[in-house]
Amino acid sequence: MSKTIAGTGISEGKAVGKLLIYQQKKYHIPVEGKGIEIEQTILKENLEKVYEELEQMIKELPEDSEQVEILETHMEILEDDELTERLQKRIQTGVSAAKAVHDELEETAERFAAIKNEYLAARAADVRDIQVQLEQQILGIKKRKIGHLEEDCILVCNELTPSDTGKMDQSHIAGILMLEGSYNSHAAIIARALHIPAITGVKELPGEEQEGLLAYIDGFKGELVIQPEEALIEEGQKYREDTLRRENQRKKLIGKKSMLSDGTELPVYANIASPEDLEAVLENDAEGIGLMRSEFLYLGQKELPSEEKQYQIYRSILEKMKEKSVIVRTLDIGGDKESEIIQMEKEQNPFLGVRGIRLCLRKRDLFRTQLRALLRASVYGNLHIMFPMIADLRELRDAKKELELAKKELYEAGIAFRDDIPVGMMMEVPAAALLAETFAEECDFFSIGTNDLTQYTMAVDRGNTNLMELYSHYQPGVIALISNIVKAAQKNNILCGVCGESAADKNFLHILAGLGVDEVSVSASHVLEIRESLLQMETSDCKKLTEFVLQAKTVDEVIQIMKEEKEA
Repeated sequence: MSKTIAGTGISEGKAVGKLLIYQQKKYHIPVEGKGIEIEQTILKENLEKVYEELEQMIKELPEDSEQVEILETHMEILEDDELTERLQKRIQTGVSAAKAVHDELEETAERFAAIKNEYLAARAADVRDIQVQLEQQILGIKKRKIGHLEEDCILVCNELTPSDTGKMDQSHIAGILMLEGSYNSHAAIIARALHIPAITGVKELPGEEQEGLLAYIDGFKGELVIQPEEALIEEGQKYREDTLRRENQRKKLIGKKSMLSDGTELPVYANIASPEDLEAVLENDAEGIGLMRSEFLYLGQKELPSEEKQYQIYRSILEKMKEKSVIVRTLDIGGDKESEIIQMEKEQNPFLGVRGIRLCLRKRDLFRTQLRALLRASVYGNLHIMFPMIADLRELRDAKKELELAKKELYEAGIAFRDDIPVGMMMEVPAAALLAETFAEECDFFSIGTNDLTQYTMAVDRGNTNLMELYSHYQPGVIALISNIVKAAQKNNILCGVCGESAADKNFLHILAGLGVDEVSVSASHVLEIRESLLQMETSDCKKLTEFVLQAKTVDEVIQIMKEEKEA
């Protein structure tokens, strides 16, 4: 008799495989050490062993694998002399090496996690992964091996760490079922990159007695069916075969322009949150970087990044992208992104407070430092500068004045920079969207951030699960504002792109194409998928669809129109 377990899908897809129970066993960490010198030796030896294990894992993975980037980050953590010093100081108090590792890395992870930011939440996961690896190495605990499997399996675990994913047999892991983990966890990111269906947030996991039972996983619905009927088995097998075929087909699109079936070009750019994302951008042949978030320079750091440090990072990215556009969004701290190194007053509603350009114009020295670094790097590539959270024309003008002052400082110092850098703004505040024509007269491009635009238009906290039915880019009000922004850009002959989540929505892509956006920017792993989707669309059909959508009064009406056009 079949049994269904429901959760939340974090990686789409369907598959069939035998349950493989991979639970993390609890273990005891001794508090007292056997002596300072002994414990410090234990620490040193096991730091080296874990480092060597990571090296070996990387050697066995494809060079362009996302796991490689993550595991290299782990190696950097282990190489941190300051971390080693802090661990040794703890041991000097008389605690064991395992206890020192546990307390120090737990505190570090908690500091990252306390900063409400998706990117830093991932860093917290990195630290906790290293923590567990070191603890288990010191204590001599060996995890069950999940490499070199003989048949397709659905991995069942509390949580899957990056090091776990580096060890697993990717060819035979058909699906992943986790108790914990979010859409933005490393496990989820890697699962999506490998097109492995994954589910999290289940109430309970299958027990060890169910090991080896056949199961069907559906990442779309967020369901796992143990001992499924024959029809589901066939469905899962067929889906996986089709997925592999589509992946091979998409690779043929590398090196080709993104366009609709009638030849209308619609470039597909990539969003990045750190330099580590650049490899995936190049691998997936993105036509540029549509949004480079610069917050990584300020979040989870012990001191403000110097102009030189910023310059070197920007330069490196521009050089690697060559002639392709790189749109760098200036510092966008605030809202759900708090930085310990930037003094900010506590606010009752930080999403409506001092964030983005509002913060930069209040901390002009910090802003000017970033602008100088960007200008210096501009000679090495095709840089575009974009200001976030613009709501008032005065903010745009003030930001541009700061840029001109930064240019003046560099000119007087005899430092080279490009004077023709396109300057644009994020369109994410309804006030700016309504007055888009006014703003279009004073900048070179728009980039519509549909995540915040939806949030502010609908007055809905996008993290509030109780209001998810309101938070949708299919809302007629949101679509109307996007339309107004695109029209204003077209009237003033400036480019208009979309860099929010809606750009990766293959259905909503028809609307964006129909409205006439100039480019879309998505996560690197979605670039080829979106390029493929565009080839199945025709401009005239998209325009016709959009005309109907703009007349809709509710989300349901929009979705019904989309459904009818798809079936027609």
